[in-house]
Amino acid sequence: MIELENNQIMVNGKPELIMAGEIHYFRLPQSEWEPRIIEAKKAGLNAIASYIPWLCHEEFEGNFDFESEHYDLAKFISLCVKHELWFIARPGPFIMAEMKNEGIPYWVYSKYPELVPRGFHGQKATTATLDYMNPKFLELAKHWLKKVSEVLQPFLEHLLAVQLDNEIGMLSWVSNVPELTDFALNDFRSRNYVSSTLSADEIRNPSEEVAGQLRMDLGDFFRKRYAAYVKFLQETFEAFGITDCPFIVNVHGTGGGRGFTYPIGISQLYEAYTQNDKILPGSDYYFEDFDMGSFQDLYLCNEFMKAVNRSGQPVSSMEFNCGDGNFGDNLSGRMDISAVDLKGRLTLAQDNRLINYYLFSGGYNYEIASADDGNHRFAITGERHGFAAPLSPEGKHNYTFERMAESIQTAQANRKFLAVAQADYDELSFAFIPDYYMTDFVDRENAKMTEIVRNIEQFRNTAAWENLARTLLLLGYRFDAVDIQNQEIKRKNLIVPTAEYLSGAVQQKLANFVQAGGTLILYGALPRFDDKGDECTILIDCLGLKPDEKRFDGEFGSLSVVPVGEFAEFAESRTYFAQLVETKTSEAFLIEKTTGRATGACGKIGAGQFAFMTTTYSSNLAFFEKLMQKLDIQHALSHDFEDHGILMTMQKNGAEKMLHLFNLDGFSKTFCVFENGQALFDGERITLDGHRALMLPFGQGDLHWATGEIVEKGTDRLVFRSFAEKVVIVHQMRGKLELATDKNHLAILE
Repeated sequence: MIELENNQIMVNGKPELIMAGEIHYFRLPQSEWEPRIIEAKKAGLNAIASYIPWLCHEEFEGNFDFESEHYDLAKFISLCVKHELWFIARPGPFIMAEMKNEGIPYWVYSKYPELVPRGFHGQKATTATLDYMNPKFLELAKHWLKKVSEVLQPFLEHLLAVQLDNEIGMLSWVSNVPELTDFALNDFRSRNYVSSTLSADEIRNPSEEVAGQLRMDLGDFFRKRYAAYVKFLQETFEAFGITDCPFIVNVHGTGGGRGFTYPIGISQLYEAYTQNDKILPGSDYYFEDFDMGSFQDLYLCNEFMKAVNRSGQPVSSMEFNCGDGNFGDNLSGRMDISAVDLKGRLTLAQDNRLINYYLFSGGYNYEIASADDGNHRFAITGERHGFAAPLSPEGKHNYTFERMAESIQTAQANRKFLAVAQADYDELSFAFIPDYYMTDFVDRENAKMTEIVRNIEQFRNTAAWENLARTLLLLGYRFDAVDIQNQEIKRKNLIVPTAEYLSGAVQQKLANFVQAGGTLILYGALPRFDDKGDECTILIDCLGLKPDEKRFDGEFGSLSVVPVGEFAEFAESRTYFAQLVETKTSEAFLIEKTTGRATGACGKIGAGQFAFMTTTYSSNLAFFEKLMQKLDIQHALSHDFEDHGILMTMQKNGAEKMLHLFNLDGFSKTFCVFENGQALFDGERITLDGHRALMLPFGQGDLHWATGEIVEKGTDRLVFRSFAEKVVIVHQMRGKLELATDKNHLAILE
């Protein structure tokens, strides 16, 4: 029995940390199945995940194949069981995985063309998307899942989870083709939306007058459709006897190695994966190197995932990109050896309970008769697949394998803590607004809809992540995220990236928050309209602000902002954008140079206070530290390394704690860590090699603290890793000890 409760994955009543790896049995000869599974076991994994491709198992309608050389799923699962590994099933119907038709059999498209949607103005989809909720598709999907369930039945004791479809809604988003089939529009027009009175033609070809309302109504409609589809899939599996394991919803959205678009997937699917306590949300992360340029993306995306969850619902990562980044087999995208290690550590430090390393092992795309398109392969990547995987298609380790295995084994040595601990935060939250990411489709021929989406996309995250989030994390601030659209704001201090469009309900909530004593930081452009494009000034009226002219670099010469007043010690800074603001209740700390008008100010309203920045300023740590101190927003953790580049987080479980330290640069650093001004580790200095991390324990059993991380626990010894010449520990029974490290950075306490 596997249950989800208290933000944990409970296996037979005990919390577990799941470290899985993706191995595609259908891409390997049977003779290679067991050797790949053994490599996974050696790396420290305790579960294997695999897609189950409908395209291959029912290539021709009614002819199921679960027995031939590449498709004997039962035998593959048996080998996982033999090696004491759980199995995670990912049977679609859609699986993506670079499969042709995204894993759907060719006969589905040819026999049922009415399932293929068209978008605004009859636009054809550039992806193999289908109408998920069409009764014919549901009938076909149910028949497929019945066959899969029959194979899974003998292995229920070892079945850790079943994923429901894959990246639901992603195909419609990336092709900008919403599922505007006749069936879907009849469904929409039967609902109680303002736009439901429009004809099908008026929806497919919207006028300027209805565009703002229609965008919001359709967005909400598709969220609810995706939730209904997930409910159907879950109930289908339960009807076929799959009842004692969680169901995973995989959330997509990263692009180009960054996280700016990832929250689109959360926005599409959060109603789907929060509808009951048997669903486990799983991220789909394809980030590149973990370094100063983008580390904040992973941090924010993890927090946004947690922000929308049901109470007690854990998070996981079902596609956690590993390997060297050579996805195109052209030696591009070569990632640093540290990438998967550091990203995995941060994801665990933010309370993820399951990581599935994707793709753990490469393989081959075999030929099938129905793929009569030139090469007959069942996938689009040619004969070999998984060029970037730590295990190549031929089963050889690439340069990332050993560091990845080291990271997994370290996590397993600390699994009892990592399976239950909760991240600890300062009194600060980043706002998440799901509707700001309801931009998965837009009618590009409609000027009003295009302008609303363009403005939201411009201000919802990029500058805030690159400037404010990165800087605060480097300063030592540990913030969580809160869904201010759907949930109560419980934290005292709140950062809200804002565009000029923001719903009236959220504006009112923020106004109430400040007046009741909260501290509000607005970053971006001040909202002047609601989310449908109608004038709405609830928030700026409350704050006594009047946004005026917007200036962009180049249009008015070289655009610069100048710190003033208490901040006059800091230098002028170039910027790409500045919204000039007339302030009645606030004191400017940033002005646009040529006009002298405010682009940043602090003020007080009611029992609370606020600050706004309608521009960007250089990532000057001292500048932002002073701003936060002026607002009386404190951070507990700090360090004394002058050149920064260190990320610090902490987890707690009662009296037990774990300090996670990350060196974001390629050179070694030695420093002291402080909590609330007091030196930790009795003032002992910590050394971190370039692109390295440590998880340092406090209060774990007889071990009071250590300057090295635990990499092995035995009945009579502890093995620590440190990048210094010694590990200092304080032990209940043995007092304070210094242990010398060897050439492998290890020290042993026996």
